Amino acid sequence: MKKGVIGSWILFLMLVFSVNLVLAATTSLYITSNPSSAYIYVDNVYKGLTPKNITNITSGNHTIKLTKSGYNTYTTTRNIPLWGDSLSVTLTPSTNLTNQTGGAFFAEKPVGINYLVISIVVVVIAAIIIFMVLFLSFKKR
Repeated sequence: MKKGVIGSWILFLMLVFSVNLVLAATTSLYITSNPSSAYIYVDNVYKGLTPKNITNITSGNHTIKLTKSGYNTYTTTRNIPLWGDSLSVTLTPSTNLTNQTGGAFFAEKPVGINYLVISIVVVVIAAIIIFMVLFLSFKKR
């Protein structure tokens, strides 16, 4: 096999694995509230009660919502950096009876595409491409 082909494949594999590392980059977000024990939702997925350190959250923009019975709902959009972030919220008492939350929450379930699955798919596709190129190069001989 020629040196140029081998070098091209090494460069291609380095690119594939660097993309995987960027896709799989996760960080953490520490959330506190006053009063504590507020329900935390990140991108409409229940994450637990305050105070809580939420791990395995991807960096980037996320909608964060805190709810507690008898208090106004707090919602914000935060850009979470790779090095993590923290959020401290003081909830305001609700004077509107229709604005109170019932305190219900949903079981935490993963949503969206799992980055491990993406990584596996990318590696399998790369292996198929490598196999095809090697097969075609030997077939030409």
